[in-house]
Amino acid sequence: RAVVGAEGSLAHRIFGAVEQARSPILALTDRRLLIAERVTVPRPGTGRLARLLGSGDTVVRPLVEVPRAALVGATAAPKGALRRSRVLVRFADDSVCALNCALPAVRDEVVAAISAPG
Repeated sequence: RAVVGAEGSLAHRIFGAVEQARSPILALTDRRLLIAERVTVPRPGTGRLARLLGSGDTVVRPLVEVPRAALVGATAAPKGALRRSRVLVRFADDSVCALNCALPAVRDEVVAAISAPG
């Protein structure tokens, strides 16, 4: 399962945001874990062809954030050849969600950053 915990838990909020985003971004600061989405917004006045080809400005839209104090830790949880970048994140409300990093090489850095004291 990708999420363990009650409906409305922190894990459900994070996983739901990642699931709805086309291009999710995970950002971790000293204050919070932020899930954002990178989208291309067409420039005003551009023609139909330019919009179809993706001409526009890249915008990052925040989707959900969780206070850093609500993070308990993370652990690498690779499973099979296609999910080598999987990470399990545990929250203070005893919920857990699985997230996949873009590259397996980044997984250990993500685990270390989330597990480090805030």
